[in-house]
Amino acid sequence: RNKLKMNLENSDYNDKIRFVKVKGNCMLPLLRENMLVPFKSVSHAALTKGDIAVLKLNNELLVHRIIDKFKVKDKTFIVHKGDVSLIPLVAHSNSLIGKVIIDDSRFSEVFPQNIHLKLRLRIIIIRIKFILKNLI
Repeated sequence: RNKLKMNLENSDYNDKIRFVKVKGNCMLPLLRENMLVPFKSVSHAALTKGDIAVLKLNNELLVHRIIDKFKVKDKTFIVHKGDVSLIPLVAHSNSLIGKVIIDDSRFSEVFPQNIHLKLRLRIIIIRIKFILKNLI
C-alpha cells in the first residue's frame, strides 16, 4: 500500500485550521512530498465524494480522497484512496480527523477517466459493503 503519511503541526482539536506535512506520493500530482496541507475538523456528514480528508488509521495519518460513504446498521464507513492508488480502503467514520482545505479543481476527478477502472472500483465498493453488512 502506498500511504501518505503526515505529522500534525498543530495538535489542538477544534475549528482552527491545522496543518499536516506530506510524507509520500499517493496524492500526486496535487500533493507533493513535504507540502504543508491545511485542514479543518469536520464531521463525516460534512464530507462529500471527491473531498480530501485526513484520516487516522493504525496510529498513522493519511490524506486520501473520499470515494464513497455508507452505513451498515448504525455505523458509518468511509471509502477512500490516494489519487494514484488503484485499490480503495474502508475506514470507520470515527477515524476522520478533518477535511483538507485546498483548491483542487484541476484534480477533482474522484474516478479516473478509464471506464474499466471506474467499473472495477465500483464493484470493489459493492463487495466491501456486502461483506461489512454480513459481519456487523
